[in-house]
Amino acid sequence: MLTQVLSKLSTRLGQIQSSLQSEFQGIRSNRANPAMVDSVEVEVYGSKMKLRDLAHISAPDPRMIVVQPWDGSQVETIAKSLSAAGLGINPAVDGGVIRLPLPPLTEERRGELVKIIRAKLEDARVRARQARQDALQELEVAEVSEDEMERGKSQIQRELDSVTASLEEKARAKEAEVMTV
Repeated sequence: MLTQVLSKLSTRLGQIQSSLQSEFQGIRSNRANPAMVDSVEVEVYGSKMKLRDLAHISAPDPRMIVVQPWDGSQVETIAKSLSAAGLGINPAVDGGVIRLPLPPLTEERRGELVKIIRAKLEDARVRARQARQDALQELEVAEVSEDEMERGKSQIQRELDSVTASLEEKARAKEAEVMTV
């Protein structure tokens, strides 16, 4: 029973780590990254779709993101959605291609991004602690000996500590990336 609880906990904590990593990819740093815009929702064909499902997104140089829609008739719609996404980027339509030039980050914007990174980190920590709490409750319900219960609690805590340290390291790395001029 203990191995099942630990396995389930490891899976959940892994999902939390990968979720945080993908959220961090969407945060702008000094370099253009297609992940910054690939989850922007666009209203096309009567429904909302992610930009990554409608176009090829690339970053040919560190200050430019290029979006090439697969359906040329959707260029203006995609450009409007990118403008409304609140990314602070003005799309430039160039024929069937949308160019997103990234202006340099100001010190104020860097500070705002660091706050966003810390908020996402705290959210991930909360989810990790909730996963620990759920694992402990499962362990309580299971009929195990006191020794196994104590061993399980310490293993669960070690797993949480390891994942928390990893989350914090990822956040520190992203903060350093954002603050690098």
